[in-house]
Amino acid sequence: MTMRQTGLLLFATFLCGCTSSDTNHSGTDTPIVPESDLAQSGFKSPDADGLITEGLSTSPFNPPVMQMDADGNGYAHSIGAILDGEGFVAYAALLPGNGIADRPTTGSAQYDANYSLYEFTNITETDTGPSADGDSLIDGAITLSVDFDDRTLSGRDGELVVNGVLAGAGNDFGGSVTWGGVEGELQGLISPDNVIGAFHGNSEDAIFAGGFLGEKAETR
Repeated sequence: MTMRQTGLLLFATFLCGCTSSDTNHSGTDTPIVPESDLAQSGFKSPDADGLITEGLSTSPFNPPVMQMDADGNGYAHSIGAILDGEGFVAYAALLPGNGIADRPTTGSAQYDANYSLYEFTNITETDTGPSADGDSLIDGAITLSVDFDDRTLSGRDGELVVNGVLAGAGNDFGGSVTWGGVEGELQGLISPDNVIGAFHGNSEDAIFAGGFLGEKAETR
């Protein structure tokens, strides 16, 4: 497989190796429904170290990412060539043991979050095998607006668009994301003070996976 690098592919992130609590975890493996066999994505549970490496080849391969706050809440994501297969895959997950309180049921709030993601683009089959363009880690900041009455969560930063739907009770949410025009799936947790999300998506020739982690914004 060939990787055309448009940025360094040597980046891993570890924020605070703290022990997380053992409550509230909605991250589970989900079937991958690819637009193309060469371009796949999905949710996949991380290993005991909080990293997603299973099923990924080591060449080409971006080092797996884990983002965690001081309370042990966070997400993981990775991207690379499919092990013992053809094509590329991107995975994301909430960390096991995320422990945050249930969300409010009324009112509204804004959360300031930092996000990170990997993407492969221009995925195609060549005479020498599957090929793709890859970047180093992409990161940024996003403000998420939440309406607890309408059970909506939304935000945008450049090419990243988040549209979440809160569960009827508790702290789970699902929904969708868009990155660079490619649509994907979202899962996360939200409390009065914190928000965590993980997401992935694919098209015929592109894949991405990432997440966000933030806190309730100061009164503006």
